[in-house]
Amino acid sequence: MSIIAHATAEKVIREGTNNRLRVGADAADYLAKVLDEIGKEISRKAGELSEHDGRKTVKEEDIVKALRIAFSEDLLAKAALQRARTAKK
Repeated sequence: MSIIAHATAEKVIREGTNNRLRVGADAADYLAKVLDEIGKEISRKAGELSEHDGRKTVKEEDIVKALRIAFSEDLLAKAALQRARTAKK
């Protein structure tokens, strides 16, 4: 089960398509799973960065750094898609 609500994912798709298209339930469910996995992966890396800096609080700067690392390595997308596909089965 995803932390991201079906309705939230549906809204993201609607806004992304300028409300020109209908949104299938399967598309919204899948996007919710992918966004959930991406969020968890970024949070994990941000937590590592925070701890490395000797803090117990994850800050915005940790999220920004984690995003830069994840997208530069392209690991985030691969991991999130794999987990979402596995969860779908």
